Amino acid sequence: MQTFWHDLRFAIRMLSKNPGFTIVSVMTLAVAIGANAVVFSAMNGLILRALDVPKPESLYTLEHGADKDSSESYPDYLDLRDRNRSFDNLIASNIDQVSLDTGNNPSRAWVYEVSANYFDALGIQPYLGRLIHPSDEHAPYIVLTYAYWHRPFSGRS
Repeated sequence: MQTFWHDLRFAIRMLSKNPGFTIVSVMTLAVAIGANAVVFSAMNGLILRALDVPKPESLYTLEHGADKDSSESYPDYLDLRDRNRSFDNLIASNIDQVSLDTGNNPSRAWVYEVSANYFDALGIQPYLGRLIHPSDEHAPYIVLTYAYWHRPFSGRS
């Protein structure tokens, strides 16, 4: 331990004699540690941490063709769903950006267009109210996220 403290004092003495090198070294370390934290956070959120649904290991994406395209038309989805003998459930989803007018001022929002069996298949329960079900297949419904419910609606039910 004595040698460690001796080496540490020597390193501090040498760094204080050359402040330009010290500043560049500290800045390089700060950028590298920051970049590492950002990459790990993204990897943790996208790959390492399991989805917050029951049995996330049983979720799959269907792809077709050499380009691994996972998009299907809604009639194709209905055909696949009705002929399904391999999976417990098949769901459809699409991400889109729309304008929503809540009465105060219109705003742009990202929305997930989903099939009516989406929440039943994932086993998700709502915080408040009810979710869409297969019996709602042809009616327009909207499910708000908790954050969006608090922003324009101030958490009113």
